[in-house]
Amino acid sequence: MQMKVGLFAVSLSLASSHAAAQVPDSNWAGRWTLNVANSVLAPAIPKSEVIVIPAPGWSANVVKYTISTTAGDGSSFNVSFDGAADGKPYPVMSDGKETAQGAWHRRSSHHYTATFTYPHGTTVAVAIVMAPDGKRYTLQTHVTTSSGRAHITAPANIYDETEVFDKE
Repeated sequence: MQMKVGLFAVSLSLASSHAAAQVPDSNWAGRWTLNVANSVLAPAIPKSEVIVIPAPGWSANVVKYTISTTAGDGSSFNVSFDGAADGKPYPVMSDGKETAQGAWHRRSSHHYTATFTYPHGTTVAVAIVMAPDGKRYTLQTHVTTSSGRAHITAPANIYDETEVFDKE
């Protein structure tokens, strides 16, 4: 459950075709659904995942979202974040309890990065880039676990995911 925070999810290099694009901050607002077919996921693939970013969207002053996930086994959980893209750590909440600290950075209107730190030492570095048309974003996640096991089943101490989300 805690790994879904890494969906935003959110470092790592992304396609240069997105680098020059600028999108309005309001394009981030809305309901986003995981496109499993276009994603490269760790072995524990979620059955479904929806991310809601409230209006007015993201900016340097606001990074706010709620993630609702249903795992392959039918279990579900919610993760929320309410902070800023100022590099300072803010709490990540999962079903009402703080599970990690997340620090976001705004690289441009269409590109954000973050690092999430969990109490047991796992770190999750993410980069999120919105497509120029504002209808899709790609989230790249790099996870390094402290114990040799991830929160979800993973083959090694370090692994990567690429998740694609489409705007509903």
